[in-house]
Amino acid sequence: MSDEQIERVFRMIRKHFELIPSGEYSIEIDPRKVSRDTVLMLGRLGFNRMSVGIQDFDPKVQAAVNRIQSYEETKEVIDAAREAGFKSVSVD
Repeated sequence: MSDEQIERVFRMIRKHFELIPSGEYSIEIDPRKVSRDTVLMLGRLGFNRMSVGIQDFDPKVQAAVNRIQSYEETKEVIDAAREAGFKSVSVD
């Protein structure tokens, strides 16, 4: 989804559901598909938990599962989540 689509969907959710301040609002992120700006936007929208898909940093495993991503791009997403104020960041 584009940033605009994500914003539109989340605004519709907020319009029709009461989101409590102490609630946990989670999203799963593929570090290969998201930018720092997107992560910051997600934080502004109210997301406060993030699951980052890593799978493995071993190049052989990455090739075997056809999911190549660098440590640096993953770190950039996690750093952006911290900057955006996410309360929880998990990896899988």
